[in-house]
Amino acid sequence: MTFSAKRFLVKNFQTSQNVVTRLQAYGMPAPRLAAVDKWFQRNSIPSDYLPSLLAIVEIERGRPVSIIEFSNFEAGENEQQS
Repeated sequence: MTFSAKRFLVKNFQTSQNVVTRLQAYGMPAPRLAAVDKWFQRNSIPSDYLPSLLAIVEIERGRPVSIIEFSNFEAGENEQQS
């Protein structure tokens, strides 16, 4: 399975500046804007920040967030290993 961080970020935050602003608005530590720009470029969110971003989206929507729409499953991944 792969996770499209960029799709998640664009859909829920639109811009790097919005990521930084919303983290700060909720009293969470925020990285520098240039660092968040790289998240968009690299299609990757550091694991220290993903739970905070998910929490922000859940708080603002008022319901749990599913990451399925941002995930790609490879053929055979759901098959159990014996």
